[in-house]
Amino acid sequence: LIQNINERRELKKKVLETKEKYYELAEFLPDIIYEADLNLNLIYLNSSGHEKFGYSLRDIEKGLNCIDLISKECRMLVKENINRIIQGKRTEPIEIILIKNDGSKFYGRVHSRPILKENKVVAIGGIIYDISRRKESEKNLKDSEEKFRVITEQSAMGICILQDDLNKYFNQKFIELFGFSKKEVENWKPKEYFSLIHPEYRDLFVDQAEKKQHGEKDVIDRYSIRAITKSKDVLWLELYFKTINYRGAPADLVTFINVTENKKTEKKLKESEQRFKDLVDLLPVIVCEVEQNYNLTYVNSIAFKKLGYSQQDLKKGLNIKQVVANEHLEKALKNLDLLFKGKSVNPQILKLQKKNGTKVYFRISSQHIIKNNSISGVRFVLNDMTEIILAEKLIRKENKKLLHLNKELNSLDEMRKAFLDIASHELKTPLSSIYGATQLFSQFNKKSLDKNSLELLEIIEHGCLKLKYIILNILDVSRIESKKFTLQLEKIDIVEILRKCIIDTKYLQINRRHQITTNLPEKYYITADPTKIERIFINLLSNAIKYSPKESTTHISLTKIPDKKMIEISVKDNGIGLTKEELGRLFVKYNRLERNKTQMDLGLEGTGLGLHISKRFVEIHKGQITAKSAGRNKGSTFFVRLPTDL
Repeated sequence: LIQNINERRELKKKVLETKEKYYELAEFLPDIIYEADLNLNLIYLNSSGHEKFGYSLRDIEKGLNCIDLISKECRMLVKENINRIIQGKRTEPIEIILIKNDGSKFYGRVHSRPILKENKVVAIGGIIYDISRRKESEKNLKDSEEKFRVITEQSAMGICILQDDLNKYFNQKFIELFGFSKKEVENWKPKEYFSLIHPEYRDLFVDQAEKKQHGEKDVIDRYSIRAITKSKDVLWLELYFKTINYRGAPADLVTFINVTENKKTEKKLKESEQRFKDLVDLLPVIVCEVEQNYNLTYVNSIAFKKLGYSQQDLKKGLNIKQVVANEHLEKALKNLDLLFKGKSVNPQILKLQKKNGTKVYFRISSQHIIKNNSISGVRFVLNDMTEIILAEKLIRKENKKLLHLNKELNSLDEMRKAFLDIASHELKTPLSSIYGATQLFSQFNKKSLDKNSLELLEIIEHGCLKLKYIILNILDVSRIESKKFTLQLEKIDIVEILRKCIIDTKYLQINRRHQITTNLPEKYYITADPTKIERIFINLLSNAIKYSPKESTTHISLTKIPDKKMIEISVKDNGIGLTKEELGRLFVKYNRLERNKTQMDLGLEGTGLGLHISKRFVEIHKGQITAKSAGRNKGSTFFVRLPTDL
């Protein structure tokens, strides 16, 4: 009996060690371990899961459904996956978007599988690997204590004496165990007690019982059998036999203990150990255990795949010295010695060597394995960092190239700016001469010239104006970039400036039969740089005319904003409009809208600098320029806000 109790205690101890192993592994692994019932109510989440999702144990106890942790667009996929699992079908890992407690999202690769009890699916469990951040964190698997704990209870013990094929004596425990009454047992015929033995074990029991009753020495003193109760329940019994002298004749004293729960516990323990192994084999990281002589005692299946070794290599004896690359071996052994002395070691990146000699990098985290209050080994979690480290090396190499190219580009940019500045100034002088000469020639010879000659002069004059604005734009960009830009502020009539801009775009209006309407006060004075203000609205009006079909209308209005001491001038056209994407890059330097010139009979020209310069001019005046459009072919409106006094 004492021996049996000790065995049960040893069995309990093994179960607890397994349970602790699950706890330690689940809390050590950096990935998320979860379990849910068939309604997808979350029943377990490891510490990494709590930390990642931001939910507490109290939240889960209150009730938390897995569907609430899954983004709406992924829920149908998850439900289909769960249904396949429940139906016993094979499933592959799925990648979905998960939701944290604070509403933020992350991507997870979910490995799910059924949790079986007596060959029935009772829950769903699995692992979630964070694939959006690829964070390295320690994580471990933990079996649910409520689901997989092993129940051990003190079994009932019975005693009987068998002699001459009769049950000569039995105690109360015997009756309670088999469910017969005392009278029924007393009236049994010779060998009738054999019916208590399961047919699978009856021959063994009969053979041993006869040998003991005849005093033979070739007997087994202890073994386990299956027995059948009166109600046809099957029990596991641990039998102990001793030959005694009973009433002057040899007899067999049988002491038996009901170990049915122990057998069930053993079965659950084997299932739990297999489950532990299956779950660890699902992990995308290597899990291994090392003893004090540096020999590996356990590795999960992915380790064989990543390092090229086999189960046969592990059985023959696989040592750390074979796995760690020579250049990192001294460091690895030093860390192992520290761990076996009870010290902790921070996660480190070490170079390992595959069986074929290839070198790979792993980030290694460690944990002590405690048995009987002492360190019996060390458990490691290895995350493959080879691709990341090789990528970092490549990035550093490319960064050096980019820095060199950047220096060359900066030098070329400075040359470009200098060239533009010089070229613009050099072009401005002869252009002014051509434009002035053309105006004088037109003024003095206008009456004597025929219609064709006047049209040619008008084309030359318009071309000069256009080239003038292009040169001015280039000069302004150069000044802005070199920060040599200043305002010449004075009190101006903004209405007069706007009317002048309308006159200056007259050639475009006539050419495209375009009409400009206004809603302007007679006068309105603000403090501004008149040249810059004129440039802003020349650009806006020119664009409105060019990006509208012929015979269209552009409307200009001025509105006072008294609370902010500002005015707002709007330029509204009925042109090709702007998409949301185009609105986002409207004021970017050198940005030009790509359109088919034949679309709506447009006259598309320009350098892509006008709106960029206009925006900078407005901002220098401490104003704002914005645009809105209902979309393609629905026109556009530009709004310019300027302070009334600077």
